Amino acid sequence: MAAQAHLEMQGGWEHRIRPLLLVGPPGTGKTMPARAMADALGRPREVVSVPMAAMDEVDLPGADLAWRSAEPGAIIRAIRRTGTARLVVVLDEIDKAGYGWHGGSSTAWLLELLGSTTWTDRYVGVPFQTAGMSFVATANETDSIPVPLLDRCEVVEVEGLPAAERLEVARGSCE
Repeated sequence: MAAQAHLEMQGGWEHRIRPLLLVGPPGTGKTMPARAMADALGRPREVVSVPMAAMDEVDLPGADLAWRSAEPGAIIRAIRRTGTARLVVVLDEIDKAGYGWHGGSSTAWLLELLGSTTWTDRYVGVPFQTAGMSFVATANETDSIPVPLLDRCEVVEVEGLPAAERLEVARGSCE
């Protein structure tokens, strides 16, 4: 119901939906709401590792056909795996976006992805409609997220468990 309300608040499927940005300490279950959202909408969920995209500059946008061993980027691969463009994409650890080994910026590609209703993958080479996708991003903190990227998101703080509850969880997993 919350996922549907979020979609209606943002204008439905034909407009760019502001992604949710779940911020909290490691281990607080930030990806669980994305799973619940996908289940509630009856849509597949795919996780895209933003640190991987930062390390390999072609992971997110794909590689131009002029490159040897060129392939589509993470978004098009997710669509191919699920068989639909109406999916929930989890942009995991968005606070670790940055510059790759060769100077490519995953932040620039994320801004393009989240800022319009089309996405141009370098391998595919034509604009692809992403208006039907829902994006949920996760981060440990907002300090390292560039302001333009942060401005595109609905920030939701996820509280960590108190020390006593963490201890109980740890005890329960060891038994």
